[in-house]
Amino acid sequence: MQLDLKTKDVSVWLVKFPPFLSKILENCKDEAEIGTIEIIKPDENSATAQLKIEINTVDVDFTVQWNEMKQIMYVLKGSVSESETESSKKDLRLEGRVSKEVFIAPQFNDKYIKFKQNIEPQKKAVVKVIDQSTKIRPERHTTISEMEAIARRRKKMLQQNKRERLERTEVMDIIFGAFEVQEQWTIRDLAEYSGQPVAYISEILQEIGELNKGDFRGSWSLKDEYRSRKQE
Repeated sequence: MQLDLKTKDVSVWLVKFPPFLSKILENCKDEAEIGTIEIIKPDENSATAQLKIEINTVDVDFTVQWNEMKQIMYVLKGSVSESETESSKKDLRLEGRVSKEVFIAPQFNDKYIKFKQNIEPQKKAVVKVIDQSTKIRPERHTTISEMEAIARRRKKMLQQNKRERLERTEVMDIIFGAFEVQEQWTIRDLAEYSGQPVAYISEILQEIGELNKGDFRGSWSLKDEYRSRKQE
């Protein structure tokens, strides 16, 4: 196997997209232009350059953060397998050396909320049939001890099935969905509902929620700018 090293010193940026954007970009054709990154030169009062990104495929605003790459990493184009012919193995080449690691994340504003609403499947209406029959049917009465046993089993099941820390955008979607079910949540209840750490939920609620007072003291509700998700 021969490896083309002519472009091994070319500077390459490794860009990491949020999961929902990665799925969209998977359907783009090879070599397609998906957006632009603008490098804003620093002024006299700024020590580092800034990046501004615009993605053509979605109407969402993004934030960009980047770091200098500390470890040595190269981009290799092509693939090798035992079934390939000798001629195809010679097509491998180094595209360049990764110099920067770029992280792209959506801004949680009205544009992002509307975008998520458009791609989420419409919820089907639930039809509840009420039996107006006057027949007396037996009812099951649960004792306090049985209820406590059920609660213990449910808590144990939640602990066993506790998920690892998800991407911030995924957790945001879960939280928005929770507030569509009810308007007030405690941090601990939201943590159980989402299967995420309490500290992680608290961090997100500081951004999109507000702590209630009065009758609902200790619970959280969405800020006004995020409540439009439920009304639209």
